[in-house]
Amino acid sequence: MATLPREVLKWLQSLDLSYSVKNPRRDFSNGFLIAEIFSRYFQYDISLHSYDNGSSLQKKIDNWAMLDKFFRKRNISIPKNLIDSTVHSKDEAAHRLVEHIYSMLTARNLETLRPLDTGGAPGYLKPTATSLINENIRDSEAKNMDLAATAGKAAAIVEDHDAATRQHRRDKRAAADQTADRHHARVETRQLGTESDSGLAPSIQFDAVKVKAVDKSVSELRQSIQAQTLVPSASQPQNNPQKTELFKSVNSVLGSGLVVALQQHGGPEVGGLSGVSNDSLWPAFIENLETIECRVLTAVLDHLSLKHMPQVVDSCLRSPREFWQLTGLLLPSIHKLVKSGNQSSQAGKHAPLSQFLKKFAAGLLALDPGGTWDLFVDFGLTKVCELLRKEGGGPGSSALLSIVYSFCPDTISAHIAAIKALQDSLNDQPAFMLSLAGLIELESRFDDDLLDLYLYYCVVGLGMTSPRLQAAALSMLPTCAQQQPALVLSKMSLISCLAGGAWWEVDVQLVLVAATLVEYVEPEQAAGPIELLTELLSDPATRRQDLLKVAACALAPCMVEEDGVESPTCRQLSGLYVNVLLALSSKTVSTLLDVRQTPTLSVAASCSTVNVVLSPPALQWSPTVIALALTPADPMTSSGLKVLLSLEKSEQLANDMLDKMGPLFISGLCDPDRCELVKDLSQQVMTLVALGPSFERGLVELAKALVLVFPNGAELCRETCLQLVDQIGSLNQEAMITALQAEASLLEVTELCDLLPGLAR
Repeated sequence: MATLPREVLKWLQSLDLSYSVKNPRRDFSNGFLIAEIFSRYFQYDISLHSYDNGSSLQKKIDNWAMLDKFFRKRNISIPKNLIDSTVHSKDEAAHRLVEHIYSMLTARNLETLRPLDTGGAPGYLKPTATSLINENIRDSEAKNMDLAATAGKAAAIVEDHDAATRQHRRDKRAAADQTADRHHARVETRQLGTESDSGLAPSIQFDAVKVKAVDKSVSELRQSIQAQTLVPSASQPQNNPQKTELFKSVNSVLGSGLVVALQQHGGPEVGGLSGVSNDSLWPAFIENLETIECRVLTAVLDHLSLKHMPQVVDSCLRSPREFWQLTGLLLPSIHKLVKSGNQSSQAGKHAPLSQFLKKFAAGLLALDPGGTWDLFVDFGLTKVCELLRKEGGGPGSSALLSIVYSFCPDTISAHIAAIKALQDSLNDQPAFMLSLAGLIELESRFDDDLLDLYLYYCVVGLGMTSPRLQAAALSMLPTCAQQQPALVLSKMSLISCLAGGAWWEVDVQLVLVAATLVEYVEPEQAAGPIELLTELLSDPATRRQDLLKVAACALAPCMVEEDGVESPTCRQLSGLYVNVLLALSSKTVSTLLDVRQTPTLSVAASCSTVNVVLSPPALQWSPTVIALALTPADPMTSSGLKVLLSLEKSEQLANDMLDKMGPLFISGLCDPDRCELVKDLSQQVMTLVALGPSFERGLVELAKALVLVFPNGAELCRETCLQLVDQIGSLNQEAMITALQAEASLLEVTELCDLLPGLAR
């Protein structure tokens, strides 16, 4: 068995490896010692705890796969065939590999240390074809190759052996032909050091070996070597100037920064952190987030991001272990804060922590875009997937998924790769489907490949039996419809089959899908979505308020005019939409009409499969369309009156409304529950048309309603009507008196006569 050169053995001993090399072919085959050798030169790029010092073929392959990533990251060139030969313990392979690494790391030419080759081996020592096949195709290698590949490699070995044998015979015959002449040739000899015609022959001098005395222990020597390796060589890229500084762990960097930040924003007693050492301060701070005010948390994390994020990024790029520790600490904390966000004391705390982690990801991407995603896949994605499986959709999943995208470049191809990596790591189809429903909301742009990916899984989800997964699949379709409405429209038969189920979220998502299609397709193509909406909302009084609220918000963009005329889809849907508005509770309508608030569902977000985002209807519909559709409604509910009151009205719109308000005066002013709203609406409309002909027609209808109220109506109705008469009479008292005098019974009403002295004859 060949042995390693003496200089290489001395070099290996100087590295203080975990065990000595006795059989190179066996000891180096699993890659563990190779990783340990490189860890002496690249301490923060290789984590030995990730390598398994086992002898099975799978462990060897895993170790060398991690080494291959390191080689590519550091642009280290090692022949692939040399690595494969070492893995399968082929003769001389490990020796050549170690010698190659030695020459590369020490910059020494190992050829000068080899003895000169004095000639070929005798014939009886030359390898045969059988021995070459046994040497070059090991059993472990054959197991990983198919039969045809193994046979092809064996045939190539035999062919090369035959060619070498023939060449050797030709060389031997050629040498024999020149033997006689060479035998008689005279060779001039000279001794080393004699003079030649050109002068003195150069002499060779050898310096004395210098041995440096060592007065340090092994541990001290190792520390000094580690400190030297922190200074990059001239051949290494100088992407980050901070690499010239001594390495500091993330806990040390953030712990030191926390001392200053806590003093500026609340004192060290915040969260019970007084007395904690600097290196333990950051983990303790994260563990005690629930006791820290959101204001203080935001200020502290902003301070750390501004002052210390470059050092944190540098430490994690130099040591994957630091990255693993930081993400392993923050990801569960973010998930926990999101889950407890329904408590007022914990509301919003996850946002600054998520933002801190995203700033960290942005710093990594700025220095190493490709390496950042590889780092996250190796050390962060597993933790995210573990939390996603526990979460099962909801706001916690959205927060985690946004963090996943923050660690990959913001490109479509990178997002597709991230989705596939997430699917492989999750290895859970339901969890993956719920994750896709969150990821599509994070997409800022699409191409055909990305859209096809989402649509494919939408169709898969629609065919599942779980209502939650059906809702998740449906939630992706509105976004797809905005990009390619025709593709989603082609799936209407599959979508419509889900209507009428027992799960409310499925109905909500069906309304959103149909409303989006109605908005984005041509009117002649909207028959299918409108039919689905009619089926879902045909009897609104029996539907959940949440479903009606979603319908009111989702269909509002369809209630618009085109060139001053109702759009075709608006005419088809206006009656259905009015019924939805009238079926809403008065409290719900008040919430929807407040444009300062974002409408939400009554069901807690943590109990929903996907997050439903709504916009106030008043920001999307046309006031004219809504007013003219609602005004003739009978009976007019309190919800409808609130909608009419909230609309911005022009004089023309007020005239059109007043012409249709006769039934509303009669029914509304006699109802104690609605009379106040009718009074406010009447005053609002009649004030806009006080000088027009509609004003007088409105007074006539008002007088008819007063006949029903006086003298036997409810006291609240009578008081409200008196207020209305007083307010409108102040606009045009003469016209008011004329209208009331047309009703003889009103002339005997004392309250009206006292209010309008000219009323009595």
